[in-house]
Formats: sequence, structure tokens, C-alpha cells
Amino acid sequence: MSSAELNQRSDVGFVNQSTTSNDNSNNIVGRHRIYPVTEGIQSIHTADVYKRYFNHYLDYVKIHDLQVLLDFSPKVIKQMLIDYILYLRDEKPGKKLAKSSIKVRLSPVLYVFQINNDDFNLTLRNFRIHLPSDDKEVVSEDRPYTREEIAQVLQNGCNNDLRSKVVILLLCGSGLRRGAVSSLRMEDLIPMEYKGQNVYRINVYARTRDKYFSFTTVESTKVIRDYLDYRQRYEEKLTDKSPLIREQFNIGDHLRIKNPRFVSDKTIEYLINQAVTRSGVRKPGVVHLSHGMRKFFVSQCESSQMKSLHVSILSGHNIGIKKYYYIPKDAEVLEDFMINAHDALTIDDSQRLRQENQELKSTQAQDIAHLKREMDELRKFVFPGPVPQDKQMRKTYLKVVKSYYKDEKGIDIDVDDLSNNLE
Repeated sequence: MSSAELNQRSDVGFVNQSTTSNDNSNNIVGRHRIYPVTEGIQSIHTADVYKRYFNHYLDYVKIHDLQVLLDFSPKVIKQMLIDYILYLRDEKPGKKLAKSSIKVRLSPVLYVFQINNDDFNLTLRNFRIHLPSDDKEVVSEDRPYTREEIAQVLQNGCNNDLRSKVVILLLCGSGLRRGAVSSLRMEDLIPMEYKGQNVYRINVYARTRDKYFSFTTVESTKVIRDYLDYRQRYEEKLTDKSPLIREQFNIGDHLRIKNPRFVSDKTIEYLINQAVTRSGVRKPGVVHLSHGMRKFFVSQCESSQMKSLHVSILSGHNIGIKKYYYIPKDAEVLEDFMINAHDALTIDDSQRLRQENQELKSTQAQDIAHLKREMDELRKFVFPGPVPQDKQMRKTYLKVVKSYYKDEKGIDIDVDDLSNNLE
């Protein structure tokens, strides 16, 4: 039975069972509910992880009938789980797993047995002796993507596919997990502005208990708007409930265009895999396919002098007891993000240069305005009226201004530049 069939069967959750009486004269058919691995899980992301890893276990034991699995005694189940741990620890092809990774894969299996059998009391504690003693001895740390690699993914992997570019930039520019992208709606993107630069505030996992927020870069914001403009050109009506990432559509299929559907997490994974593979930067075991992009975001933020608390907030990490004593305002986090991390998270060199040029022009304009104000104040002490037009008096005035800046501020200014900016 395939994983899809298993999920369908688990969702139904009922299995028929026949019981034979002592005299074998009557068959009594009972209905026993079997709870699926997603029962009671509120987080969409956690539910997806539990479902995926529980199916891995079923593939390993080659038992896809939940009733058969639950009929084993706790003693037999314990031995099956020990064998599974040893397989993950020592024999898994391609990569032996660390302690934390094995725990993640074991938790959904134990959860299924616990919610379906009141007498099942095994926990992770019962298997500690079989887990690796030290994660560092088992696996080496995978690294984040470099800026050059991400640029190659965007240019050569995504080509002109705006949808794939949005996905990539959400992961590496905003730090989103892959599982958070597919459920984003238009209402989850709040336009914000910082010193003339337009960004979005993203409400991640907005309708769950795991909700948090992050920001887009100016580069990401532009690509998102280009993608949305493309959809609107073909007469899609965007509403608050519209998916940010929608299913692909044929430009001649007006019915599908006007009725967008959300994509699945598998589709997001496929888009990332296709873009990374086509770009030629795929490095299994060295850089994680999707998490390497999130790692890029976190590493760039941490190395750019952003406050660690703000990095944790934008990454959706637990900030512990700090949240009960100090909750920074959105504007404070945004300012820290824009000043310290934004440029480091901008992938396109030309985009970064344009932003630096705009910032330089803005700074120069402010400096010139400040200089003019100071000159106006100084002029009041030299000449009571407007700037003199008489050449000799004007020359005297400029000498006084030059002397003032050199003596008081240590700045040797150009008299000709001053003359051009007096009026």
C-alpha cells in the first residue's frame, strides 16, 4: 500500500475487526477507531513532518496496515523500534543520522502508538542507550549557500520564472522555512516603508500557534510585485484570501486563472529542487537543498551586527523568557534589519549598487541642505541682507565663510563650490 493510500486510510480512521465467540457459532464485528499520526497536531508544518517520518517508518518495517502494526505487543514494538534506531544510526544509506535527527524521526512513531493504545507507555527515554552519544562524532555541519550560489540559482536556475524566484528569495532573503511558503496569503503581506524603501512585513504561519513575522528585502519586494502584476495582467483578481504562490496556469484557461488554488509543500520542494539542480550548485551532504537558504539568512543577520533577539524573532526561533520581559516594536526590528542586515541579504549586485547610490544621494542632499542652513546662519553675522552681488564684498564674504569652516570645524572647503550654492 502506498503512502497516499495510507494517509487516506488513516484519515478515515476506522477498521473492521471480527471476533469469534467461544463456541465459534457467531462472528461479532466491532469497529475500533485508529487515530492518524496527525491527530491533535495544530501546526501544519509539524503535521507534515510527522506524516512524512511516520511513513518512512512504515516503509522500513514493510507494514502499511495500521491495525496489524497496533496488534503487536509492546515488547515486540520496542524491539522493532530499537532495530529502526540502529538502522538510522549505523546502516542508513548515504548518511548516518545524529541523535537529534533520530529523535525527530522516532517521535511520530511513538506518538501513534501512544494515542492508539492506552497501555503503551514507551517514550524516548526508553531508547536513550541506543542513540548516538555525541552528534559531533556522527555528522559534519552542512553549510549555508553563498551569495554567489544563490545568484546563480536565481539567474540560471529560475531563468524567467518569477514564481520560483519569489520562493527562493523568501527563503534566503526572509528566512522562511520551506513548509511556510505554500500557505501564505495576500493578507499575510503588509506593505511597509523605511526611508523611502518599500518592503513587506510577512506574517508567517499566520493562522497557527507558531505564528511569527519577518521582512522582505527591497529586492524580494520588487520580484513579488512583478509576479503579482503578471497574474493580474491575465485578469486574476487578487484578494486578501488569494494565495501568494498559486498553481501554474495556462494563459488561455480563464476559468483556472480566475480561481487560483494554493500549491502543496511538495510543489514548493519541486520548484526549489529544479532551480538548484539547473543552476549547477546542488551539493547533497554539503548544502541542504532548502534549509541552506534559511541558514544563509540567519548567518548573514548574525554576522551583520543585528541584535540576536531580533534575529531570533525574524527566524521564528523561540526567544524563551525574554518575550515576557521585553517585546520590541516592529519599527525597531525593521530599523535594525534595514540598517545592518538588508544589504548583506540582497543577492543582485546591481540592485545593491542602486540602493547604495540612492542612499548616497540622499545623504549628500541632507549634507548640502545642512550646509546651506549653516551658511544662512553665518551670513546673518557677516551681512545683514541677501548675499552681496558686488564682487569685492562677495569675495570678502566667502573668505570669512572659508576661514570659519577651517578654524571651527577643520574643513577646508572649496570657495567656488560655496559660491555656486549660495543662492
